[in-house]
Amino acid sequence: MKTWDKFTERYWADLQRAWEQETVQLIDKQLSRFDSGSPEGKKSLEIFIERLADRRKNLHIKPEFTPQVVGVCQQILAFGMAGLGLIVAFWSRLTDLAPFWQAVAKTGFLISLNLTGIAFAVLIWFFVQARSRYPFLFLERFGNAVPFFYYETLRRRWRYSPLLTRRGIARTNRDYLSDFAGFTETLIDEDKDLTKRARYELQQYFLLIAYQGYLDQYEMQLEHLFLYCSIAGVSSAVVVCWWLLF
Repeated sequence: MKTWDKFTERYWADLQRAWEQETVQLIDKQLSRFDSGSPEGKKSLEIFIERLADRRKNLHIKPEFTPQVVGVCQQILAFGMAGLGLIVAFWSRLTDLAPFWQAVAKTGFLISLNLTGIAFAVLIWFFVQARSRYPFLFLERFGNAVPFFYYETLRRRWRYSPLLTRRGIARTNRDYLSDFAGFTETLIDEDKDLTKRARYELQQYFLLIAYQGYLDQYEMQLEHLFLYCSIAGVSSAVVVCWWLLF
């Protein structure tokens, strides 16, 4: 293998396929311990599947503080821009004020400017997070399980565009019918093969746990960005005010 092969998309795709194949073998080896061919093993596997489904449904994957942080930033951005406009409009009259009130006005301007910039930065980072796709969704065999999410149920060539021609509508409907037929076949095969159903449940359960981790870490990134930048912005404005006064 040449050194520059590591920079090609094919190299990493082949590497991930090899990892997935190893994982398939490991999971199949573990699931084979149930011995689904016997009545006792089949019953145990059904109980295992039900337990996985119950745990998956009880996972908490809803953001706690992100809506509040984003809402506060939106309000700061709206009122901050309006406040900055007023300050700029009446800036020429500040020279008529006493030095103390000039320092207070400049401190207020700096705080408003800092918080507005911080809110704008937090919102940009939020949209970057929302635009991102979790890496495991790009796995060919261990992304989302087929019965649970469109990433694996539908073919990747789908185009989600609000502007469609007759030809585009026909192609989309062809993909829709083809994927529907494949989806039906998958569900029937899953019903006949408990091991496959257990693999799907395991796959989706673990994926949601990983998704929960991303969601929690993204949320803390937003909170820390807003908190620490706000403290730094207000502190710097207070230091400037102290310097102007003394």
